Parts: sequence; structure tokens; C-alpha cells
Amino acid sequence: WCPLERELTHAGSAAKQLLLSVEGLVDGVLHMFGQNRHR
Repeated sequence: WCPLERELTHAGSAAKQLLLSVEGLVDGVLHMFGQNRHR
């Protein structure tokens, strides 16, 4: 178990969280545009 491996794992989970928040943001924006289009 080398420190580098732990760093990579940490970076991976951080990237995963970032991806999830970006996905949520995109989802919200698309939802907003969808509502605007229906009006």
C-alpha cells in the first residue's frame, strides 16, 4: 500500500463527486430550459 495509490484513490473519489455535481447542474439547467420551452 504505497502513498501514491492512496492519493490516486482520493483523486478518483473527488473526481467522481465533481462529476456527480456537474451532472446535477446540467440536469437542472436542462430542466429549466425544458420548462421555458413549454411556456
